[in-house]
Amino acid sequence: MRAQIFFLIILLSSAAGCTGGALPALDGLRAVELTLSEDSLAHLYLGGREKDSVSALLRTGEDGVPGRLGLSGQSSLRHPKKSFQFDAAANRELPFPFRSMTLSSQMHDPSFLRTHLGREIYAAAGLATPEIEPVVLVLNGETLGLYLVIERVDARFYERRGYEADRIYRSKLLSSSFAEPMVADPSLGMEAVVGPFHDEELRRLARWANSPPSPEALARLEEAVDLESMLRYFAATTFLWNCDGLDNNLRIFHARGREKLFFSPWDWDRGNMPECHLGALLRKNRLLLRLLDYPALRARFHGAIRTLLNEFTPERIDALLGAELARVRSAYLHDRYRGGAGADPDTERQALIDLHLQWRSELEAFLAKTS
Repeated sequence: MRAQIFFLIILLSSAAGCTGGALPALDGLRAVELTLSEDSLAHLYLGGREKDSVSALLRTGEDGVPGRLGLSGQSSLRHPKKSFQFDAAANRELPFPFRSMTLSSQMHDPSFLRTHLGREIYAAAGLATPEIEPVVLVLNGETLGLYLVIERVDARFYERRGYEADRIYRSKLLSSSFAEPMVADPSLGMEAVVGPFHDEELRRLARWANSPPSPEALARLEEAVDLESMLRYFAATTFLWNCDGLDNNLRIFHARGREKLFFSPWDWDRGNMPECHLGALLRKNRLLLRLLDYPALRARFHGAIRTLLNEFTPERIDALLGAELARVRSAYLHDRYRGGAGADPDTERQALIDLHLQWRSELEAFLAKTS
């Protein structure tokens, strides 16, 4: 604890004395600078609360954009290298095609390779998927190192993708399994982040997930949910070995005009991690278990996974990871929090490929057994 406090005092003192100037260029990555007052910086770092926010200025060139800055992500709150959320002020545009972003330190994905691969997979599955970009983050003149800009999921996010989302729901921490308690109270697993909480439309999902399969039950579900979106989400999440994406980090939105619920991903940096075996992954969400009880839905689910297996061959994944690693390698090695003489991003890359090959074998055996 004393060491952490000493580090923070040094950081606050050095940051408070820095002034503007040309943004540093590092390894071909865009530099993003955040500027805020000494009091605001102390409030963020020493307060350590995720939901607090302070006034800040973000810039990548000469002009800065005012907005609100807060900490983001439970895993980085007590780590010297924090993650942040920045929301541009009303009617102000960021130097990115969106107004709300996470600046993530990627505690579970230091090379960003898992997140990069996951984004490619979710986008290939036809899902509304956040944009990402590796950057160098500068806080009040102090270079914090390699960060990942991640587009935040809000109404504008879906608008950019052709949807008018009037209600957006997100998972409560490790609770969005749609198990039987959510039939009585859907708010046990989901919460509204945009628009009102319509418990009945979420209850339809929970009721279907916990009812015996029948044509009538499926017809009622199709009235409320875009089944293709749900199937593709579960297929991509399973293919990615994203154990965190079934009862956590799930986004569901209601599209006005289409009058149905759609599924989309968020925060898949724990993909391709051996945190659960295939049977445990499938049991993490009652919706996924129930769709496997319907032969036609199971066939579509299997087909979506086979499409991803064919599209993301081991050779293509190797090439994708190699290209991304070439982009971030130098910044990774210069980052004082994760780089240095002992750092070996190539080991991370090879470990990820090995895990994918292991998971791929399990998926192929699962498809052969259950088709």
